Amino acid sequence: MESAMCMAGSYDSREGAQNDYHDGRGRLAFHEELVRELLSRTKQRQPAGLRRLALLGMLGLFGLSRATPAAAQEVRCSDYIGLDRTQRAYLAYGYLEGVQGALDKEGTDILVPPSDPRHPIWWVLPSGLPEKPFIGLAEKVDAYCQVPANRPETLLRAFLAQSVHNEGWPWLGASTFKKESASWKNFLGGKETSLSCPDYLANPELTRQAIVYGYYLGTEALRIRLGRSASTPTVWPPSPLGPQDVRLDIDRRCQQDKGGTVRAMLSLSTTELSGRKP
Repeated sequence: MESAMCMAGSYDSREGAQNDYHDGRGRLAFHEELVRELLSRTKQRQPAGLRRLALLGMLGLFGLSRATPAAAQEVRCSDYIGLDRTQRAYLAYGYLEGVQGALDKEGTDILVPPSDPRHPIWWVLPSGLPEKPFIGLAEKVDAYCQVPANRPETLLRAFLAQSVHNEGWPWLGASTFKKESASWKNFLGGKETSLSCPDYLANPELTRQAIVYGYYLGTEALRIRLGRSASTPTVWPPSPLGPQDVRLDIDRRCQQDKGGTVRAMLSLSTTELSGRKP
């Protein structure tokens, strides 16, 4: 694999504020050797957890048959812990991309930078994540789901349970500082922080589906926390289109644009599919 996958937190920080997604150089790197390890391990075998999910009919809930958003919300903690570490990490990566995608298309101004505890991300993300935030997020969700009492919980609830804030309201409104407000939506960074199309396509189908499913969960998490009655159509296509439809479209786009990124393809795909009749 030629390129490294990076996760980033590139934004202005307040003096003295520590941002869990920032390494002091504008990005959090997902090092090339770890990506190579994850990809090679995924290619070598189909994880036992995924085989079990297939046997249990869970493929439909991950969007590989006729899953709708309503059905996708029914994936449980008990299903998540059946995945191996690689699959959980990629699903968490998709979740972070989904939060970023929803923020990018949020119509209301963000009044504080991501380093501020009143920023919307802290209503859908935990603090204290390690250098590779999506791996840390996956581990936190896994620890939550391993508790027997939590296993019937939906996966969306499990992710939301990791949030810094579960009450209160983020600082949103009308800002006269439009440039700053627009930049404050970005907590992951630039193009180099997203999985490239070649790296995405190098993964098995179900891994790619896990990324897209995680993206759906991230958009849905922010929708709930911001009190929206329904997602902005361009954030996630309306029912009955589901994760499978989006994943197939991302596959097609990445095959046509090898220089693209998953983040860019997801943004374009969800916007285009929103205007398409199912």
